[in-house]
Amino acid sequence: MQSLLPLLMLIFVSMTLIGSYYVFNFVSEVGNAPNTEVLNVEIITDKSEYHSGEEMVIRAIVYSSKSLENASLKLEGIEGKLNMERKVNLDMGINEFEFRYRLPPCNACGGIRAGNHTIKCSVTYNNSTAEVVRSVRILQ
Repeated sequence: MQSLLPLLMLIFVSMTLIGSYYVFNFVSEVGNAPNTEVLNVEIITDKSEYHSGEEMVIRAIVYSSKSLENASLKLEGIEGKLNMERKVNLDMGINEFEFRYRLPPCNACGGIRAGNHTIKCSVTYNNSTAEVVRSVRILQ
């Protein structure tokens, strides 16, 4: 019986690995159904602080699990002053888009107080949405 123990262990381990492989593939196929989009978004600004009248350069970096046509890419924030939206086509993988927003010549006159402000970027396709919120500092 002891001479069969290594063989039984080998069979048990092999069957466990084979079973895990099939279960993992089944879960992966269910999780990646053909109509499911995986989206992720990040934003980067050219600076962390801005003054009145300066132009902000905001880059949206979008990851898509497959090619998608007519997705919605939206930026909003800075007390409602920033509100931009584009329809974009996404390639599978990493996509980069640039937005430019000029702050008012007088931030206080333009309704923007000095301090930290948020920028939210969202990308939407069908029922899939990814969003990110970042902070920038606006000085007078």
